[in-house]
Amino acid sequence: MAGVLLAGCKPASPQPEATLTVNSVSITREEVARELRGLLWRRSMVWESLDVAAEEKLRREAVDALVERRLIADFAARAPHATAITPAEAEAAFQQFIRQFEPPDHWKQRMELQGLTELQLRERLTAELAQTRAIESWLKSQRTSSVSQLDEAAAQKWFAAHRESMRLPERVRASHIFLTAHDVGKPDRTAEMAAIQQQLTAGAATLAQLAAAFSDDERSKKVGGDLGWLSRERVPEDFAKALFALPVGKPSPVFRTQLGWHIALVHEKKPARPPEFSEVKAEIMTMLGNEWRVSALGRLRAELRAAATIQEAPGFAKDLAPAPWDGVAK
Repeated sequence: MAGVLLAGCKPASPQPEATLTVNSVSITREEVARELRGLLWRRSMVWESLDVAAEEKLRREAVDALVERRLIADFAARAPHATAITPAEAEAAFQQFIRQFEPPDHWKQRMELQGLTELQLRERLTAELAQTRAIESWLKSQRTSSVSQLDEAAAQKWFAAHRESMRLPERVRASHIFLTAHDVGKPDRTAEMAAIQQQLTAGAATLAQLAAAFSDDERSKKVGGDLGWLSRERVPEDFAKALFALPVGKPSPVFRTQLGWHIALVHEKKPARPPEFSEVKAEIMTMLGNEWRVSALGRLRAELRAAATIQEAPGFAKDLAPAPWDGVAK
């Protein structure tokens, strides 16, 4: 959000004659130059390193971004379902914005760089909040009329077509006792782990009891060494190689990995398999919802642009360079 705002248009003041208008509202070359500067900053790009084609592409992106911003502002202003932003909501938006900066008062320098006062910043944040609210309200209305794209039947259809690509990997539920190799005072802990294994083999204590007493894995030792369900991808390769070769229900011999020494116990195994719909339903519904949202917003942008009166003089942004930083640190 900070990047979008900081790269925006300078507040109203005497401007040179504009040669680009969107619904009769002017966008100047100066504004495009500032947008160019913002694009470069957000992408960590250096203008002087770009070739002519890349420069022209970035100029067009800057122009398009400003045009779209103007169209969205117009849409929010006339949206019948838009609601006014309360003073408390406006203040919350301001506080959320300035919390993004370190040190805390760095936002003031950034505003000075853009020629914005605190009042102008607050007005811009409030306007952006109103625009976001109008868009979300519009999306909600579209979702109601397009519910078939988001319902369970659509998710089941997608699942049927992609089930094999979502195969669940082989998994094991395991516990372990672990002694780290990174204790500088104990470079070789083979004998220490052998003594622990001797207690386990003799039945003097369970693996869970020994893990709680001796393991260096602070997270798992609190639950008796329990690691939960694991796939190969979730653990280091050398540990996975030893763990997945173990039979169910029999503690392993001591084995060494790059991290240290282990005794492991596999409680259950599950082979790789395609998932059941219930296991991935929420994930699929979220994915389809996100795809629908992207598509709907693209349609809204296209409709707003098609309905707008946009007049751009030939060569409007030709040879335009980014605005300077005016000596203020980035």
